[in-house]
Amino acid sequence: FIRIRRPPRSTQSRSSAASDVYKRQVTDPVGAIDELLAKANKNELITLYKIPDFSNSTQFLCHLAISKGRLAKGGTPDLDATARTILNDWVTGKIRYYTIPPKIDNFGLEIQEKPKSEMILE
Repeated sequence: FIRIRRPPRSTQSRSSAASDVYKRQVTDPVGAIDELLAKANKNELITLYKIPDFSNSTQFLCHLAISKGRLAKGGTPDLDATARTILNDWVTGKIRYYTIPPKIDNFGLEIQEKPKSEMILE
């Protein structure tokens, strides 16, 4: 009599496992935050993380590291660990991001609007 045992199921879903791999593959997480801040809405980030207004990514990471208690030796903010936390929030959907879809005419073609400066010259 042979009994086949199933391996224990992982408590981690595939999507979170994929995001863990993604987070480890990022070589410069602090640099990736610059790109993220360019896409995300600043006011939503301030509201989501309950931090004061910031002017650049380093200031954003410092505010967040202090509020979350992610401090390195000597009490300096651990920017790398904080950046990886933000990337995790981005991958898992905690930080909302959306774009407005392009306008499409009746034939399914994208409508390209002319800049106002070109409209005046015509």
